[in-house]
Amino acid sequence: MKSSLWMASALVGVLALGGVVRAEEGGEEKMAGKVVVKEDQADKAEKKAEKKIKNVGFLPYRELASLTDEQKAQINDIHQKYLAERKKLEEAEKAEISALLTDEQKAEIRQMEEKKSSERKNKDGEKKEKKSEKNPE
Repeated sequence: MKSSLWMASALVGVLALGGVVRAEEGGEEKMAGKVVVKEDQADKAEKKAEKKIKNVGFLPYRELASLTDEQKAQINDIHQKYLAERKKLEEAEKAEISALLTDEQKAEIRQMEEKKSSERKNKDGEKKEKKSEKNPE
């Protein structure tokens, strides 16, 4: 999940910088002077489905070499179901606790969350810089 969030953030960043110019003819995209062939939407959906089947995302199941594709898909479906339930429970917990807090305490929580978010963004930016230094284009 983290990698998909990171990829989405990276895509938003590229689009926000205006670095993508689409050339509808020939199904290509030009990005910073380079031509990248666009993937067909059906191909993307197929690759995503294959990845979901191939990758069981949590231990110890992802280390089982003997899992069939059907088992992998079923495990992923079960895992996703419980992740969604867990998210709902965490949101309900947060709402109940928030109802107990004073406005000052809620403001303090917001400040702590903003600080943590800012630190995370700075750390991600440093990682990107180090990666670009290692792999200059």
